[in-house]
Amino acid sequence: MAPALVVDQGKGVINGRRFYKMTGSGNDFVVFDSRDGSVAELVDPSTIRRLCDRRQGVGADGVVILEPSTRADVLMKYFNSDGSRGAMCGNAALCVTRLASQLGLANPAGMAIETDEGVVKSRLAG
Repeated sequence: MAPALVVDQGKGVINGRRFYKMTGSGNDFVVFDSRDGSVAELVDPSTIRRLCDRRQGVGADGVVILEPSTRADVLMKYFNSDGSRGAMCGNAALCVTRLASQLGLANPAGMAIETDEGVVKSRLAG
């Protein structure tokens, strides 16, 4: 199943910005591809809290930003719903594995994802 690509036309959270809403093992995430433009405004804790708000935002357990990496196929920056930076989230890495494969950023049979905890290996099975 392909991730849902959405363009926010909403009320000032991230107007006009493309994002992917993804679910991995029961957690849901708002995922941004940094190739679509600057992510500077997205890493602000108040913006992340508004995005993750299930009543007035997109609603999610966290925000993920995909960036180019010099050490791996992709760099995953993960933020908890309270706006704090998370070093690693396994369920978010599941989503990044699928999205990186579908966007042609990495080989689905085996890829490396850079996180704040180091580089993790992943692959799509089946």
